[in-house]
Amino acid sequence: MASALTVVRYTDARAAEWDGFVRLSAAPFLFERGYMDYHRERFADASLMLYDGRKLVALFPATVHGDSLSSHRGLTYGGFLHDRVPIGTMIQVFNAVAEHAERGGLSSCEYKPVPYIYRAYPAQEDLYALFRLEATLEARGISAAIPLATRMSFTESRRGGLRKAARAGARIVENDDFDAFWPMLEATLGERHGAAPVHSLAEIALLRSRFPDRIRLFLASAAGEVGAGCVIYSVGPVAHVQYIGSTTMGRSAGLLDALFDHVIERCAADGKAWFDFGTSTEQGGRVLNGGLAFQKEGFGGRGVVYDTYRYSLARRIG
Repeated sequence: MASALTVVRYTDARAAEWDGFVRLSAAPFLFERGYMDYHRERFADASLMLYDGRKLVALFPATVHGDSLSSHRGLTYGGFLHDRVPIGTMIQVFNAVAEHAERGGLSSCEYKPVPYIYRAYPAQEDLYALFRLEATLEARGISAAIPLATRMSFTESRRGGLRKAARAGARIVENDDFDAFWPMLEATLGERHGAAPVHSLAEIALLRSRFPDRIRLFLASAAGEVGAGCVIYSVGPVAHVQYIGSTTMGRSAGLLDALFDHVIERCAADGKAWFDFGTSTEQGGRVLNGGLAFQKEGFGGRGVVYDTYRYSLARRIG
């Protein structure tokens, strides 16, 4: 089925129009150009804008990787962004993008849908289209998320941590002292997970300056010493844990338990529908960090998947 939609490659001249549509569609702020472009030198941006006549109907934050058009590789997820389009229009969107990408010499598309909890309104038309395209599931990470209106109680191990924190005189504050938190975060990720933060201190400070109400830092201390902290992204209906860091003291004093008890309550009071701890998997979901998953489940988190699909651009939905 030929598409009547026009596909246009994104350029900086269209930044205001792009950002305006992201806000109109209530898409996560991660798709605003001020966030996407902070590390633009690392990725070959190939983002697309789709028009029905003169009306912008969808965006595709994308990069090119080999002979594949890919949901932007600098983001955890990011399928087609739209303002509640009907299924017929979504099918046109997939067909139009396939025609455009094939003309550019690409042969496949790697597609990472936005997990359903990040939608303020049902929007899984893309999953139906992927089924029609016989897309294959290439990766599946699993997160732990809490529905804040019906959240479960903490497990006994987490409540035990709260008692320790109370005895230690734990204090939780929200501030912007990323200078204090980042060395602790780097040590936590390096020593416990053999990893490093995706963002440098300079990058997170830049992003915080651009999105001061969306990127929040909470720190937990005891006896005047900071022992745990987390960075929370406010993403539509979701409070997402971007980073967690702690010291040996913080872990032994139960400061992480006190921290998340406070932050979860705070986000619920702010009207968030979900609290998402993020994934506990590696290698495309084929390796589970059981200890990390156990910790998140202790706070009441349960599974939400982050999927990656691949399909041939030669296919069309008729």
